[in-house]
Amino acid sequence: MPKTASVEDVLPKVFEHWLFPDSQMTHYSRITNFTILTTRQVAIPVYHSPSAPMHSYTAVIVKTNLGEKVVLLRYIDVYTSRAWLSSEIFDAKP
Repeated sequence: MPKTASVEDVLPKVFEHWLFPDSQMTHYSRITNFTILTTRQVAIPVYHSPSAPMHSYTAVIVKTNLGEKVVLLRYIDVYTSRAWLSSEIFDAKP
């Protein structure tokens, strides 16, 4: 998707590609609805080192039908095309 796409437009596309297991790992489900709770820009080092380069992400906390999740989205340039790349989805646990 283009860089101008909103987080609201990007997330449904991201969730199409993820399956989440239940606690017994016997059944897998998809996120079918969500509400965005908060969004912020974060920088995360590529590897553990004081001099490591940083990657910029959009971190989104969402309330979903499968519980709260943290979604990290990263914008990448591939030659001349532009795309959002979903980097990871985590359970949002204290």
